[in-house]
Amino acid sequence: MNCGIAKKRGRFVAFVFALSFCALFASCKKSASLYPECFALDNGLTVFVREDHKVPLAYIEIAVRAGGVTQRRDNAGIFHLYEHMMFKGNSMCKDSAAFQKTLAELGVDDWNGTTGEHCVNYFFTIPSEDLKKGMEFWSAAIREPLLDEAEFEAEKKVVISEIQANINSPGTILGAFFTKTFYPDAPWQLDPSGAVSTVQNARLSELKSIKEKYYVPNNAALFIGGDVDAKEVRRLAQEIFGDWERGSFDFNSECAVQTQEPFGQTKFFVMPNEEVSPQIAQTMVYYRGADADFDRASTYPLDLFTNYINGPDSSFVQEILADQD
Repeated sequence: MNCGIAKKRGRFVAFVFALSFCALFASCKKSASLYPECFALDNGLTVFVREDHKVPLAYIEIAVRAGGVTQRRDNAGIFHLYEHMMFKGNSMCKDSAAFQKTLAELGVDDWNGTTGEHCVNYFFTIPSEDLKKGMEFWSAAIREPLLDEAEFEAEKKVVISEIQANINSPGTILGAFFTKTFYPDAPWQLDPSGAVSTVQNARLSELKSIKEKYYVPNNAALFIGGDVDAKEVRRLAQEIFGDWERGSFDFNSECAVQTQEPFGQTKFFVMPNEEVSPQIAQTMVYYRGADADFDRASTYPLDLFTNYINGPDSSFVQEILADQD
């Protein structure tokens, strides 16, 4: 299994990626040819469909608004652990072996799950002729996971090994400085991996509480793209997910918002990095841009600006290169 943590900075540092799950979730507009069709079921599940008939494949993703933004200091890492448990069996697959076997039978060669700051998602690509089976598979996985005690204890060790493997890497150290400096109120919200001790002491009852609270249709979205028919997707979504019971969780009212107050002066952080040649010094400049929490409209021009200055053909980069001559 290749379940990773999505290292994104979208909700708080909006210039890193241009299209956020939360923005899509909050604004469901009529599609044009270049954009996905969007609709919502009566239970609140938002569905995005993008037709592309170049190859006979269909991409299916199910996502919930959870992860870093919904965790607290005392349970940071639990959402990532839950993500792993989604692959350990459900009402359709009696255990992880059956889960893998079903994936193989569906012809899946690209599947995974990630836990990020804004969402936890699960996805795969299948032959488009098996679209219904693929949607039924993710319906069973997200709605009726087994959450077996033995699998739970075993998976703790897997998650802990992931944390320990990354904890001393230069990127992790730099990331920790970044989050503590820019977001002192709740830096753990930008670290979905969490702490080893939290995972070690996790109880299965905590995961069941996560399922009941966050894994509900009105806090989830279904993304389907490829060689599919939008009308058929709408019909199947209603048939397969329509009886998923709505929850009472209110994402906007319960999730903490980071401070808007800037720090008083520029911060500097110098560290050795054995991954870089000793003949090279790397300089990185971070700034806190417009936050989607407070000023979503400003995040879009900021995305364009940062993409521009990072482009190899931009005048900004060309002037830097010219100075080296």
